[in-house]
Amino acid sequence: MKHIRFCLICFVPVLVAMFCFPGMAAALDLFGEIAVGCGYSINPSPSTRQVLIIPALCAVPAAAKNLQLRLEGDVEVIYHDGKETVVAGIGAMARLFAFAGGRLGPYIEGGVGANYISRQAIDRRDLGGSFIFSPMAGAGYGFSLGGRNCSLGVRYRHISNAGIYKENDGMDSLYLLGSIAF
Repeated sequence: MKHIRFCLICFVPVLVAMFCFPGMAAALDLFGEIAVGCGYSINPSPSTRQVLIIPALCAVPAAAKNLQLRLEGDVEVIYHDGKETVVAGIGAMARLFAFAGGRLGPYIEGGVGANYISRQAIDRRDLGGSFIFSPMAGAGYGFSLGGRNCSLGVRYRHISNAGIYKENDGMDSLYLLGSIAF
């Protein structure tokens, strides 16, 4: 139940921001971004190494210049005990910058995704099935490098099935991410 609440806390603000402002779609500053990161499980078991690739479609609404709305794809590869588990999906994120412009300076972010996972269990952590959710939260810093907007950040990522299967051990991970806008 606590995971469902966390998903709602992350997802509802994104939906409200995206759909409750009439005419917002015409007043969006749209751009793409690609992020790559490495991470590990922060649970006591299993010990993992992980890679996360995130292509994103980003929008900065004219009415909220320090808010960035993001539609992210993700491919995550989890290495454990000589085995690879692949997680692939899509998610909605909101990134709030400290300053107007929606691209530079310190930020916090949160959101949730829906994913397919190639293996139901990672070590003794049974995720219950192939369809899982991924609530996420993070912080970072956006900067300009050679005329391109970039960012460095950390992201907490939880994967579980939100109680739709009998087993639901879940897994928590921490990532260091770097990104470049295009």
